[in-house]
Amino acid sequence: DTGVVPAVVMATVFAGACVWTMSLVGHSVVLTGQQTYAGMWGQVIGPRTQWFPLLVLVIVTFGCSLGYLCLFAAMMKDLLPQDVIPEWGSPRIWALIVVLPPLLPICMLKDLAALSFVSGPAGVATLYVVGIVLVRALDGTYAEGGRFHHGAVAQPTLHTSLFHVSPKSLQLVNALAIGYLCLLQVLPRVARPHASQVHKVVGVGVGMTSLIFMVVMIFGFMTFGSAAKAVILNSYAADDGFARAAQVCLSLAILGSLPLMFTGLRESVVELGKLWAPDRCRDFDRTSVQDMMSVVLLLVLGLVAMVCSDVWLVLNIVGAVCGALTIYVLPCLLYAESVRRILGVKGHLVELVVVYGMLVVGVVLGFLGLYVALAF
Repeated sequence: DTGVVPAVVMATVFAGACVWTMSLVGHSVVLTGQQTYAGMWGQVIGPRTQWFPLLVLVIVTFGCSLGYLCLFAAMMKDLLPQDVIPEWGSPRIWALIVVLPPLLPICMLKDLAALSFVSGPAGVATLYVVGIVLVRALDGTYAEGGRFHHGAVAQPTLHTSLFHVSPKSLQLVNALAIGYLCLLQVLPRVARPHASQVHKVVGVGVGMTSLIFMVVMIFGFMTFGSAAKAVILNSYAADDGFARAAQVCLSLAILGSLPLMFTGLRESVVELGKLWAPDRCRDFDRTSVQDMMSVVLLLVLGLVAMVCSDVWLVLNIVGAVCGALTIYVLPCLLYAESVRRILGVKGHLVELVVVYGMLVVGVVLGFLGLYVALAF
């Protein structure tokens, strides 16, 4: 529903806006001397509402973790051997049942550095997926008469609907937001020791994510045109072994990313619990309590993922709501209040107007993205 040209323009503009707003988080860390969103909020806005950024982080990390699980199930449902799946329950539900137990011990890890062993393979798997999408777009195997065409509708050219734009184009922004949200979790920790380099760190992360997104988007369209499915790897033929391997690789990459987001979810729930029940802080710090919390949270995520069968709807809602909150509202509000209270309005009025303007734009985009996700 979006032409290639406006899709590339939207992705580029959105990436630039994300780099700028995420850099504001780094500047806020420097101004306040705090390394958490709750710490910054408490200093420049007030301790009474310190629960708000923690609640936002709970919503965002839960939503992203749910999106990862739903996407994993959507890809794996076609890969499970049909003859071994019990009659009750769909393949996607069984995919979740199979993966949750081995995923639990990894999600129980408390140190983000300990999760680095899953990040490298996940990155390699993602690059393999991009390579397959490129090769299949250029080798002609999905064009008419090709080995894997099988009567499918394919439009391997870019001239069709080159400049088409519709209300559903906002779903592209929602999808892009999913790829950027993981940066918000670690950004305050990176910003303090590397304040002068934070914009470069963010730029590299957002830039690589955007490049991968645009390559898959363009070359996926070149292969399937309007027949492309929401999860592009599900568009490839069942007898395309390399594409099937790409599905497995991307599924593993998603599972590699999930523990990182899940750790942020558990930490946010713990901090929120400490804030609401300060007399139970020691209990929340106990390893056994946090392990039990991990079990409960992962079980809830799994059950919700089993109920949510429309992965595209889930990703759109998560991208719209969580993207607006963490890419626009939280960074802009924290930075604007840090500047206003610490540096003063004088000499910074134009900057504050721009930052608050971006905050308003983010809120509007969030509501529009949510409407488009639910209405179309």
